[in-house]
Amino acid sequence: METTVAPMQTCQYGTATRAGSRRSVRETSADTPGQKPASRARKVASAITNAILDHSLKPGTKLCEQALADIFGISRTVVRQAIILLGSEGLVVVERHRGAFVSQPDFDEALEICESLVMIEQAAAAHLIRHLGDTEWSEIKLRIAEGQRSAQSANGQSSCDQDFQSLLIDLTGNPVAKSIHARLLRRMELVRSLAGPDADHRVLAERNGKLVDRLAKGQFRQAAMMIERHRMASIRGGYVERPHELRASNARTCLAEWQTGSLLVPTVLTERVGSLRPSP
Repeated sequence: METTVAPMQTCQYGTATRAGSRRSVRETSADTPGQKPASRARKVASAITNAILDHSLKPGTKLCEQALADIFGISRTVVRQAIILLGSEGLVVVERHRGAFVSQPDFDEALEICESLVMIEQAAAAHLIRHLGDTEWSEIKLRIAEGQRSAQSANGQSSCDQDFQSLLIDLTGNPVAKSIHARLLRRMELVRSLAGPDADHRVLAERNGKLVDRLAKGQFRQAAMMIERHRMASIRGGYVERPHELRASNARTCLAEWQTGSLLVPTVLTERVGSLRPSP
């Protein structure tokens, strides 16, 4: 049964802040006279995104154009523009003759999101091992400790973990990787909504601390395995676990780059192509 956003329900959309407080969507996205439609559409899209990220809007929820237009005091044209923006982020899907819905990733899509995060985070880990020294790792450990103390909100376990992963990507100094990673994290919240809650924030904080210890010691293989196990655990529970095959085209590409030494193969792929690895 599909859930529909009704006017009274939609008024309760909220944004989870780092302190755990909530603000209404109308407060975060109230229309300002003189704003261009594109600007209004971005504000509406941002408010809906926040509602999805704090799980106020569940996967599969129908987004009623008229209800949203009434709530924000805008035209349905602007709402449609916002929905297009959300669709480009993978957060909303539009079905012909049915309307717009919050995306509901199936197993394959959830797996692809997790694998993509693994690839980026493992690559970031390898980069940081090569470029950071003892002083930088000590500072990172202090920031993790601060994050542990602040992760006490209802959504603390999720925000604490995502803040940590984002920190590692930020430290690479690569804005493209940061942008891609941020988009994947937003889509990951849809997976979390379907797969169930993460571990307690204390467990996640402890895991993050151990991961940093591995990275600080230059133990990439162990760190990479921790990253993979953590991400793949996210799709268990709400999704049916089943065998999956690596696409042949991806396998050929990986092997070609692996043979030339230009690709650091993520551990998520090693079991699938490991038997084909060139002999030393």
